[in-house]
Amino acid sequence: MPRRDKEKGAESGEVDISSPRAIRSFIEEALFGEGSLFFDLKSKSLKPLCRIEGTEEAVTVTFDLPYVDKKDITLISTEDTVGVEAKTRRAVTLRVGGSVQKQVQFERYALRVRLPRRVEPEKGKATFRNGLLRVKFPIAKGGNRVRIR
Repeated sequence: MPRRDKEKGAESGEVDISSPRAIRSFIEEALFGEGSLFFDLKSKSLKPLCRIEGTEEAVTVTFDLPYVDKKDITLISTEDTVGVEAKTRRAVTLRVGGSVQKQVQFERYALRVRLPRRVEPEKGKATFRNGLLRVKFPIAKGGNRVRIR
């Protein structure tokens, strides 16, 4: 397999994993870097697991929020995004870092996701049960009628 030049790979979204060091660097960046998959060290918040499902009529987003009470959840939506913030009942402690580790306590969840289709946010309905927050939005109808004078 020909070796790709780093600039070209970066532009196309490809990742160089041609060596064990490159693989380790990629994994550490995904876990602990600026765009971490699981948490944000700056805001000390965990990113909850999230699943997005779409049908012709609606988009349903499910967030996994263990150790959260319904009263501590804030849900914000627009036509193309939905965001959740929630305070946990107890802190979650993780050891963070590569070769040098430190313990970090997280006391909240925060995540904003882009929806696959435009929705009507004001008609959304949410339920919270057993640590799962499900939000269902109807798909937005096509455009508005314009009067011609």
